[in-house]
Amino acid sequence: MARKITTAEGYRAPHPSKTGDQSSQRPPITGMLINEMEKLVEEMLKSGIIRPSNSPYSSPYLLVRKKDGSWHFCVDYRVLNTVTIPDKFPIPGIEELFDELNGATWFSKIDLKAGYHQIRMSSKNIEKTAFRTHEGPYEFMVMPFGLTNAPSTFQSLMNSIFKSYLRKFVLVFFDDILIYSKDLESHLQHLGLALQVLRKNELYANQKKCSFAKTKVDYLGHIISGKGVEVDPEKIRAIKEWPTPKNVREVRGFLGLTGYYRKFVQHYGSIAAPLTQLLKLGGFKWNKDAEEAFLKLQNAMMTLPVLALPDFNAIFEVETDASGYGVGAMLMQSKRPGFLRTYKRLVGELYWEGMKQDVKRYCEQCLICQKNKSLALSPAGLLLPLEVPNSVWSDISMDFIEGLPKSNGFETIFVVVDRFSKYGHFLMMKHPYTAKWLIYSLKK
Repeated sequence: MARKITTAEGYRAPHPSKTGDQSSQRPPITGMLINEMEKLVEEMLKSGIIRPSNSPYSSPYLLVRKKDGSWHFCVDYRVLNTVTIPDKFPIPGIEELFDELNGATWFSKIDLKAGYHQIRMSSKNIEKTAFRTHEGPYEFMVMPFGLTNAPSTFQSLMNSIFKSYLRKFVLVFFDDILIYSKDLESHLQHLGLALQVLRKNELYANQKKCSFAKTKVDYLGHIISGKGVEVDPEKIRAIKEWPTPKNVREVRGFLGLTGYYRKFVQHYGSIAAPLTQLLKLGGFKWNKDAEEAFLKLQNAMMTLPVLALPDFNAIFEVETDASGYGVGAMLMQSKRPGFLRTYKRLVGELYWEGMKQDVKRYCEQCLICQKNKSLALSPAGLLLPLEVPNSVWSDISMDFIEGLPKSNGFETIFVVVDRFSKYGHFLMMKHPYTAKWLIYSLKK
């Protein structure tokens, strides 16, 4: 596959010595980085990635430090990208890919080595990739990073070569390939087919970043297993260490990071509401509510659940997460509200290793839950009217009115009505109250 760059009609490449566009000028670099640049250019020349150029095009380069301390060579193609006709090839969504994994228990991950550099440039378009250094201009023989259509070109190639297996047992997100199966025997067959495709198309993998025949694998910032999808702990470490925001920009950054994982946090919209209010124009005022919301979100991110993968052959239930501050909704399957509620109550007070599994086993073995939550009753009979009372206080009805604004600490009204005389008693209550306290209050 040869990569082409289609520029807008009428565009002429500016000669670097004649253009006044400052965005195409190479930024100054220090003497220390010059040595690094020369080393990287020499490596690319030897491997056939670049060659000397006399192209009328010219873009500046820059060096970006990697996590391991080494340097990555980049070219600033912003000027070229502004006149390039964009490719509209659809890029798959991460959640969309995860929906295909229901029932899979074995996984293999293949990461291509410098995937973009494994695609040749069209001979007519090589000159457009030119960049300049103090040693002279060079141009790419293969597709470089930074071109506006590079991602869509690469995804198009991967979809094309894996077309027969895509979403059957192969998922592809750029250079990250995931092979998934329901059992080990079929997984080995699927893995062999995927490797044959790569060999046929002369695509090479980075063995250090590959994982084969695993029951749990990290993929696209998440941990995938037979149980479902969970967040990679390394990805949320920054949330735990995030300092208290001092301005709107820092609040927006925190919400942006936590918002990416909002599907793992039930009632995220309501929890984050005090922080969202701070984003309004002139609305930044750090208060107790904002501090509580900030800490609550941090704690929620440290105890994220494993999301079960959806089974599209089963029934879905829609649960809404709505309030005066936030609105959201989720689709639920095979939910265990008793376990979740018990776990959430406990995790706010204490925590121990393996707590989630311990709570789950406890709820499954709870005798009271089995007696009260199981459908062990016969079908209900016909509804019958209540007997008409023949004396005062021989038959009463009672109810509770809750959720009222607090008044002197009271927030509930206990209503008792005599069914014969319709005379009612209205007693103020506060949580917690017991049956004994209700009887005492009524007699009093």
